Amino acid sequence: MTQQAQSAEEKARLKKQWTDLAIQQALASQWEEAVATNRNILNLFPSEAEAYNRLGKAYSELGQYTEARQAYNQTLKYSPNNTIARKNLDRLSLLQEEPVLTHAGIDRIDPRLFIEETGKTGVTELINIAPTSILARVGVGDKVQLHVNGHTIFARNSAGEDIGQIEPRLANRLINFMEGGNRYAAAVLAMEQGQVRLIIREDY
Repeated sequence: MTQQAQSAEEKARLKKQWTDLAIQQALASQWEEAVATNRNILNLFPSEAEAYNRLGKAYSELGQYTEARQAYNQTLKYSPNNTIARKNLDRLSLLQEEPVLTHAGIDRIDPRLFIEETGKTGVTELINIAPTSILARVGVGDKVQLHVNGHTIFARNSAGEDIGQIEPRLANRLINFMEGGNRYAAAVLAMEQGQVRLIIREDY
């Protein structure tokens, strides 16, 4: 085997190893470590769009919005139709207009979206959650769509991907209320160790 082939194999091995590590760091809210890991990937693969997306997410969680925008713009440079980057750039433009105080490493949720006094709120842990490759694209504070299918409620991210299901007892209650005209909004409250918790608010 040539030295060039060995080098290519080693780079591919490192890419997989670092990508897996970056996903685990994101799920554990280890954002500073995630920045370093994704930068390692980009040093070897400077056009890796998904690494730029993960880097943008990590910077966003650290409150470094300028760096986050730069990362997402790099994603669009190499993947112009990337919906994740576009969605996050839109969100960052809103944060620029209406700053939200961010504390690095602490799970947070936008208080403008969920204020307990304005409606009935509840917290639930999702079941049958999605693979880590999908969960890594979801962050604390992200809005979630509640999609009813029969007696099941799926929680979906903004890209329309299922991230998990509402547990059956709560799902049945919510479906009954929805059939009576109630409407609900939901967002990710916490993500840790492969678990996802939602906060659900009755809008009306």
